[in-house]
Amino acid sequence: MSELQNKILKLSNEILDYLLEFKKNNPDFTFSLRKRDSAQSKGVKRLATGQWFQGSHYIYVPLFYRGDNARKIKTIGFVISFKKDGSLNNYIEISFKDGITTFEEKEFHRMLAKFLNLKLNSKNNGQKVFDNQNDIWNNLNYYITDFRNYALKLIEDFDIKDKYLISENEFQKDLKRILAIKKTLLPISIDSSQNIIPKTLNKMLNQILYGPPGTGKTYHTINKAIEICNPSFNLEHDRKVLKDEFDRLVKEEQIVFTTFHQSMSYEDFIEGIKPKTVNNTVHYEIEDGLFKQICHKARTKNGNFDAVIETFKKDISEIDGKQALTINAPNSSFDVIYRGTNVFYVQPHNSSKDNPWYPVNISNMQIAFETNNYDKLYNPTYIRGILHYLTSNYKLVKGESENNKNYVLIIDEINRGNVSQIFGELITLIEESKRLGNDEALEVTLPYSKDLFGVPPNLYIIGTMNTADRSVEALDTALRRRFSFEEMMPQTELLTPSALYCKLLWEYKDVRWENKEFMEKEKSFFEVFGCPDDFNIKKNDIWETMKESDDKTKLDYFKDFSFSLDLSKILKTINKRIELLLDRDHTIGHSYFINVNSLEDLENTFKNNIIPLLQEYFYNDYEKIALVLGEGFVEIKRPQDNQVKFAKLSVGLEQPELQTEFAVKKGFDIQKAINLLGSNE
Repeated sequence: MSELQNKILKLSNEILDYLLEFKKNNPDFTFSLRKRDSAQSKGVKRLATGQWFQGSHYIYVPLFYRGDNARKIKTIGFVISFKKDGSLNNYIEISFKDGITTFEEKEFHRMLAKFLNLKLNSKNNGQKVFDNQNDIWNNLNYYITDFRNYALKLIEDFDIKDKYLISENEFQKDLKRILAIKKTLLPISIDSSQNIIPKTLNKMLNQILYGPPGTGKTYHTINKAIEICNPSFNLEHDRKVLKDEFDRLVKEEQIVFTTFHQSMSYEDFIEGIKPKTVNNTVHYEIEDGLFKQICHKARTKNGNFDAVIETFKKDISEIDGKQALTINAPNSSFDVIYRGTNVFYVQPHNSSKDNPWYPVNISNMQIAFETNNYDKLYNPTYIRGILHYLTSNYKLVKGESENNKNYVLIIDEINRGNVSQIFGELITLIEESKRLGNDEALEVTLPYSKDLFGVPPNLYIIGTMNTADRSVEALDTALRRRFSFEEMMPQTELLTPSALYCKLLWEYKDVRWENKEFMEKEKSFFEVFGCPDDFNIKKNDIWETMKESDDKTKLDYFKDFSFSLDLSKILKTINKRIELLLDRDHTIGHSYFINVNSLEDLENTFKNNIIPLLQEYFYNDYEKIALVLGEGFVEIKRPQDNQVKFAKLSVGLEQPELQTEFAVKKGFDIQKAINLLGSNE
């Protein structure tokens, strides 16, 4: 097998894995797979050897049905090929020819081309080449999110679903065939020196999880961050174990969590001048922001600088009642003390000033220690003196290799801050190709400290974005180009009675059926969802099957029972109505209902979460809230019900025309209200 064929097979495998991983969070996502080897292949068995997509010396990934293969009547696809020098050619192709005669299909292709700023030639063909053709994972993510979402909207508008959309059944049929072939193939081996694209499945360097409120965006950042920082950790553990591991990584400063808001600034995030009072005198210091801090940690070689600095801080902490330490350096002697933040304070013994204290920035100490370069660093004499002392007395040593740990910065509500202002000039440096160590790596001189600064390749940025606050389309263009986006919509399948009862069983997996706490929880569950006939007789056998499979993701073990209430249907009904009145960005997530296990829980969910959210969405337009929730939750006051009598006047005036009024009920029967909510479904 040639080197080119080897590369194509490996990349084909990686793309398939990537798309299937994306499908886990986007169940309606389908794409075209190779069905068979074409007549033009002249006996070459590409499918049997592992080429899962169309193409011979290239890879072609369509999202929709294609036309005739030979004549390319209609083509919309993501294309990757290898150039002679080993680099990549990566583009989206749009083409349609004489085989398409309907206005709707022609307009569909033209509008897609316009979306890409692509001009089709006289043969109605064009290729949108990506700016960075080697960054295929970000490019592919754009293709299956932004581009696909726009295409789906056009397909809906032009009513051409049957001509373009690949059904789930057809997709699964093709996938089953491919997975069967995949099992028979040995793992594709390739010499590591060939250095094909480094694949970061589900580990894009810069990614944003976006969706409506309550869809688990922040929840999923914990899993993603753990997977990046500790790849060997089993993510199938209980949630408490996952949270403990997350907290451990936060404590060790491999994960940093922050939330953007309107007051967040460059000075908070990168670096800024901050006031500090020392001996009743205000000093102004350059203080590192959290992004600069985590970048320094990610760049540090595998030495013991951080551990030594933490020990040294404790030994001379004025806050803890410790005294200043005297250091006798070769060219000077001074006292040093720690008063918090990222700075040591020194007082030279031979100073002519009265009781002076000068700051020594710890980040500058780290730079000097790693590079032996003291140029442009403030107070280099004291930096050199402290480092010499720590080397002699605290066994400070440099690492022999680069930092092999991954670091994660989680930015919650990233769209609530002014991203261009907060990142400043560093928005360019977070691109994968501009990270330190890459051929196109960039460094900039920071405005306050004058430090030369770059972003390391082992720092991952995960943002979350609430689309009810601001849509993706409204985001800064520079931000959208540099982040991959993963949509997270309501997962109503998690709210079926079967799914919720499975969740309950797994929570109490270590106790017997007779356990008092479990029995109380189960009783509350039945009060909400009902207890179907034969349920108690069959549940034990089903539970034994669940334990045997140990698959906590399978939620349909109890799907054949008829429960009296299904929260998944309730949420679907609410969201359908919201989509019609507003849009899909303002739908309601499943997490609001995921912990409902009693009628009281259900009532509180509506009172404290759903109704306030709808009041915010509709700006207290209670008529629209009534259209969504129904008369069980909203009181309707008709004009004829109004008992107000107007004052008698000596002149004749027409009585004002009264309007129907709507108001949220202060108290409601939750069971009756739920029945009325879904009465038209």
